[in-house]
Amino acid sequence: MAIRNALGRHKRCLQKFGLVILVLGACIQGASAQREASFIFPDSDRRPMHWRDLEDMSCWNLEIARNEIFARRGRFFNRSDLTRYFEQFPWYRPYTWNPALNRIERENVAFIQNFEQRQRCR
Repeated sequence: MAIRNALGRHKRCLQKFGLVILVLGACIQGASAQREASFIFPDSDRRPMHWRDLEDMSCWNLEIARNEIFARRGRFFNRSDLTRYFEQFPWYRPYTWNPALNRIERENVAFIQNFEQRQRCR
């Protein structure tokens, strides 16, 4: 009974607190979705690419898809067009010329490069 009375007295405060948590959670989810939307392949660090992922892409988008794997890991770029492209995103924080890639990322870079060559992009 004492707990019920205490909750009753603080119901308005708990409702406001719950609303703050709900709003904060929505903001975090919104920021995460916005970050994901800025990638051509948001999961290229976790999932092997398949030719079906690439088949309808332009040469420029293939190049961006390949280089976003490096950009995600903080790579500097020699080319100003790539630097300008990635600088528009708040997640891009360059700090190295040679970022460490995981196995899936290395395989995806090689896969996209091979696809670019077959499409005569490179």
